[in-house]
Amino acid sequence: EIVFSFSFSFSFFCCSLLTSIIAAPEMSARQKASQKEEVGDKEETPPAKSSPPHTTHPALKVLIVCMLVSQSCSYVLFRQYIQTSISRVNSNFVLLLGEMMKLIFALGMVVVHDEETRKKKLEDIVKGGIVMIFPAASYLAMNLLSFVALRYISGSLFITIAQLKTLTTALCSVFFLSNSLPPIKWISLFILVFGSILVTYKEEAASSSSSSLPPAEPTSSLPFLSSFFSFWHEISPSFLLGLMAVILEVTISGFMSVYFERILKFHKGSIWERNIQLAVLSSVLYYINLLFSVHSVYEEFQKISAPVIITSILGAAGGILVALCLKYLDSVTKCVILSFSVLLTILLGHVIFGSVLETTTLVGAGLVISACLAYNQPERAEKLLYLFVVRDDDLKR
Repeated sequence: EIVFSFSFSFSFFCCSLLTSIIAAPEMSARQKASQKEEVGDKEETPPAKSSPPHTTHPALKVLIVCMLVSQSCSYVLFRQYIQTSISRVNSNFVLLLGEMMKLIFALGMVVVHDEETRKKKLEDIVKGGIVMIFPAASYLAMNLLSFVALRYISGSLFITIAQLKTLTTALCSVFFLSNSLPPIKWISLFILVFGSILVTYKEEAASSSSSSLPPAEPTSSLPFLSSFFSFWHEISPSFLLGLMAVILEVTISGFMSVYFERILKFHKGSIWERNIQLAVLSSVLYYINLLFSVHSVYEEFQKISAPVIITSILGAAGGILVALCLKYLDSVTKCVILSFSVLLTILLGHVIFGSVLETTTLVGAGLVISACLAYNQPERAEKLLYLFVVRDDDLKR
């Protein structure tokens, strides 16, 4: 309870702090734009490619990163808590509550920041909501695809392939946003994916071994590789269906991250307007999905408790933080942050439940941390890599 209270308090504090800071870059950009119009500056500005049209203070970027990591860790821990409680709440109901809370918060921000043009803003939100239909439907499709995949393939194989979202996002960012990643960043992304597979696969194997089913005998010294090699022995139409489902989910996830980033950076409309549009559409889709997954929606409302409300608040904060990360950073950086938060969540889970960390988890953790540092500071990582390569060549000579 102390850990849950601390994680929620920290996330709530960060959200409150960000709300007071987030208006600064947008207001400064509007002031600069108005000054240019008054002076009559007719110089043509070069087309934006990968960076937002205004500069962002480094402190704001650090704040967004810290908030997203803390929110992701807290959200996963709270979801695990409510799923293991006596009165289990349907996951679609929790997601629906989160979208409704995000809608209320985003509407409040639009009303507060645009008091004079309130009516016009609401009209623009309704008219511009068409571009957000595709993201809302895609997020629902990804959830459904994950259920299909887990029905026909093992959880370990699903976890392994799901880590490829970072690479698909990077590829989509290069193709659709014309972003260029230096070789050292590509190397760090591959190391990040490999480390994430080591950590998450070991956790999946541990949870599977604790179930009532007898554990399968390992077929390789590296356990996560056995899931790939066993593909040739387990191949069947249902297995192929599950494999195609998880691959399609990974591809959609990478494309949608880049699509949402492009909308936030290069299309007219604030973060709050986009969150309102996405929350409305997602709420409708989640409610329809909820009707088919429970006997009575009223019974789900009766299961509402303090942990459920906190989980919904954290889910709403996560949607806003992801939008902020896509606008002021980029989609690939978001994947790197979420990979680090997965590692931190697993480590916190070991601390909370008192389990022993195995060597594979520690090696994966070291790879994830090293990859995150290398991606964030590519110049230093390139120098270190160059020193190691030069030393190696000197020793061979």
